[in-house]
Amino acid sequence: MPQIEVKGVEGPLKDAAEKVLTMKPNFSYTLQEVEDEVAHVFELGWFAKCQPNAEDTRDGVKLTIEVCTPKMCLVSDQHSAVAGMHHDMFASVANT
Repeated sequence: MPQIEVKGVEGPLKDAAEKVLTMKPNFSYTLQEVEDEVAHVFELGWFAKCQPNAEDTRDGVKLTIEVCTPKMCLVSDQHSAVAGMHHDMFASVANT
């Protein structure tokens, strides 16, 4: 794994999340070890969501742990819901 990254927050929250990571770049890891890393970040108690994403790159798999605080997740969910409503409304108008 060439790169491990925490995405979604900056500053002290990102620093704290990165500090609990035990995986290091350029080593191979099992699925269980990746799940354990995500659990370490989530167990900090500051994030409402911790989602691992693996991206196949030329140098190997890049692991990104996407996080958001409860407030950030709420705003993101509201934006998604509004976008979904707009799409549904457009689709129903287009179908009439």
